Amino acid sequence: MSGNARTIRAGVSSLLHALGLKRLVLAGTVYNPLVVAWKSMMLRRRYADIRIGILLWPPARPLWETIEAELARDGDIVDARDVPIASDHFRNFVEDVYAIDTTRSPKADNKYRYLLADDLTVRLVLLRIDRPHVFTKDIFTTMIWCREIKEIKDRVRAHHRDSVPNYTYDNIIHSTDNDLQTQQLLACVETYAATPERRSVG
Repeated sequence: MSGNARTIRAGVSSLLHALGLKRLVLAGTVYNPLVVAWKSMMLRRRYADIRIGILLWPPARPLWETIEAELARDGDIVDARDVPIASDHFRNFVEDVYAIDTTRSPKADNKYRYLLADDLTVRLVLLRIDRPHVFTKDIFTTMIWCREIKEIKDRVRAHHRDSVPNYTYDNIIHSTDNDLQTQQLLACVETYAATPERRSVG
């Protein structure tokens, strides 16, 4: 979005807010359920498959093989590798990973504390999901989400939370939501990787 367009959009938003109409207009246009559903349906027609990047965090390392086997039932594992991250770069790595989906620094800091382990290696899994149920949340955003990956993460957390010492939400698995985020995650991993060890899969 250009600077002028952003300024105009902000001005219109401020005016609607001042008139007490912002919530009503947004509900009827930007977040209109019928329009959003139509846009999501159009998006699904464009996506024959989607590639999702998944990180398995250090605290869950004893469960990696089991979780990866479960993931293989949800789609095709295109690649998997164990990636050691240097301890002095791990905080920056976590912040950059969560910045991909716009999680701000304070929240990333909270997550960081629960992701620490003696060995700061992560497992990166690239999963291809055929005919994904993608959707959007408003009519203007170009961001898409994948319903299947949310269900996968919820299931993994529910099944394995009792097996992870000092479990807290999100210290087992993290994933991207779309192809663009996956490319950003791969670049992030390459930036922070200390001699990644690729494993053969399939």
